[in-house]
Amino acid sequence: MKNFREKNVVLAGFVLLIAVTILAVMREQEIKDDYHELQDNNEKLVEQIVTLEKEVESLSRSSKDLETGNKQLTEEIVKLEEAVEALKTPVHYQDFLEAIKLVESYKEAKTFEEASEFIAFKIGVGLMAQDSSLTCPCHFAFNSKSVEWIPNAVLELVKVRTEKDKILLTYNTVNDIGDYEFVLIKAMGRNDPTEKWRIEEIKHESNKS
Repeated sequence: MKNFREKNVVLAGFVLLIAVTILAVMREQEIKDDYHELQDNNEKLVEQIVTLEKEVESLSRSSKDLETGNKQLTEEIVKLEEAVEALKTPVHYQDFLEAIKLVESYKEAKTFEEASEFIAFKIGVGLMAQDSSLTCPCHFAFNSKSVEWIPNAVLELVKVRTEKDKILLTYNTVNDIGDYEFVLIKAMGRNDPTEKWRIEEIKHESNKS
């Protein structure tokens, strides 16, 4: 009987040892599984962080591109507004007729003095000649620039446009002198206080060889 009990105790101890061993092995496997799962989760988290960083970088670039695009669009809108504003002019059809008629009269002038009657009387505009009798060669002075008056040099009207309250008429000339752009405003003349269309400036565009 005593031997039987001892055998039972040994057997029970052996079974308990096996159970403890099995539990230890299972626990170790669970720990390994938890570790691998944690490692996988960390790797996924790192991947998500990298993805988010790329998205943030992409959004930052898009924001800069959008900001640049908005700036360019704003500049284009300003240019368009300026162009529209330039098209708003108080000049009417009758004004064009009067301005063209004045330049046509200037074309027919036989003397420098006669031609000077079509020039606006204002600061910065003057006459230059050999003497007080207006002996030519003669020039019209427009601020810091001058244009020589040459009889019968102006030919045909080639372009008409407006610039706010000004009329600009472009004419071609003889002997390839180059185009003349007449800038006309309403002003008094040298010997006539009547305000009407007169030449404020003559811009000379030389032909390029």
